Amino acid sequence: MNNEFDLNLSSTQIEEIENCLAELARETGADVVLLANIRGELIAIRGFNGRGDPIAVSTLATSSFLASAEMMKFLGFATELTQCLYESEDHALHSFTVGQGFLLVVAFNTRTTQLGLVRTLARDAVTRLREILAEAPEEAEPDITVGAGFAKLLSDELDRSLPEL
Repeated sequence: MNNEFDLNLSSTQIEEIENCLAELARETGADVVLLANIRGELIAIRGFNGRGDPIAVSTLATSSFLASAEMMKFLGFATELTQCLYESEDHALHSFTVGQGFLLVVAFNTRTTQLGLVRTLARDAVTRLREILAEAPEEAEPDITVGAGFAKLLSDELDRSLPEL
């Protein structure tokens, strides 16, 4: 069922997305690179080695990013959150918005990969992914349809479910 938040992707777009993620993973040495939509639906992933469930990772990454964005609002920061970094002693997750409906997540070892490298190359990947996602499907029938409307859907749902502070 299509609605105003759905996006159709052709096989060419899917292949270009997968190539972009693979290149980012290769150039940064990242353990995992994934692209999800605002609903947490996994679109593509590279480097996942079977530790856990990639769909759960996608959903958790999206939920965490969106929760951080809402905290920013509650604190009175008017600027839209475009990236978020979570660090442990030796690993990090860096998330970036891709347009209004998608999230790029890069998981990497901070002992072997520099944050600045990830940030720079991920910004380039975000630009490329925006271009890919903006292209009209080349085929009459899309190969997959994914939800979009990242910020709008989350904001509406959080507005309904969270009381005013």
